[in-house]
Amino acid sequence: MTIDEVRERLPKAQIRHADEFGFTTFNIFPDYETAIDKKAFENVRSITLEFLDGRATMVWIGYDKSFKWQTVDEFTSAITAALKLPDAWRSKFRTRVMDCTDFTLSVIPVAESPSLKITDEAARELLEKRKAAKEETQPSQP
Repeated sequence: MTIDEVRERLPKAQIRHADEFGFTTFNIFPDYETAIDKKAFENVRSITLEFLDGRATMVWIGYDKSFKWQTVDEFTSAITAALKLPDAWRSKFRTRVMDCTDFTLSVIPVAESPSLKITDEAARELLEKRKAAKEETQPSQP
């Protein structure tokens, strides 16, 4: 999804301009934003989108306490079945992670409810390379 596609769906969205690396982020809190159709975001506490070069590279959806799957185990089992995913989750502290070819899925407990994070790993690495390249070109501070 592009920033323009987000603006089409959410015309009143205030998405900041990208920084010098081509990165920007955008948060939606359906319960607190009057311009958001709350029915379209039922059971959603928050959504965070990250963009690199105008394209979404990370989506993080946090669900509220009324969402049907409340534990990490319930959520992981249900999303695996619903999306016909392989049972390839690994545990990392209280989080479940699945490494796919181009992205990573994470099920993370936040505020006593589950959240789903989808990260484009190649984009994350590209952003880190851009930041590292800038650090290399700047003189070191004494």
